[in-house]
Amino acid sequence: MAYESKSSFGLKKKLLISMMVAGTLPLILGMILSYVQGNKSLRHVIGSNFATLARETANKIDFAIDREITKNRQTTLDPNLIQWVEKQNASLDATPAELEAGFINASPESRERTIQSVIENNGTEALLGFLTEADYANESTRALFVRSAKGVLIASINDYPPFIGNSDAIREKVLTRGVYLSNLY
Repeated sequence: MAYESKSSFGLKKKLLISMMVAGTLPLILGMILSYVQGNKSLRHVIGSNFATLARETANKIDFAIDREITKNRQTTLDPNLIQWVEKQNASLDATPAELEAGFINASPESRERTIQSVIENNGTEALLGFLTEADYANESTRALFVRSAKGVLIASINDYPPFIGNSDAIREKVLTRGVYLSNLY
């Protein structure tokens, strides 16, 4: 009898295990299918939302860049600034190398006066006027300056750029296109 109870318990155990497996297998398969389908749906929804967000962000960036380019074009077409630059271009007879050598060999006081004359002139007043207008005001503007066709600094809102810019490539762009807006540094 002890043997029979042992074997009957084995049968009960086997029946319980088979019933548990038969009951949990559909649950596990259902959970896996739900996860796969839900994951696929979420990827589709998130992907389409991300694409919409990316398009909207790109449109806003394009609008902001177009606005900045338009403001820069209006700045470069200002008649007062154009007259100031033309006047300065006509008054500089020396080559850029001669101007740079003269500036480097000048006394520190003379160099300081030259830089101050660049910061305090009609061209600089025009540049500052652009920064104070509501459409042009930009708190992040750290440097705004104008160079002559020979690369000499003729107007600046601060003392940031060097007095002489020796980039012949930039001068070529200025002379061929008339107006050149440099890259941001």
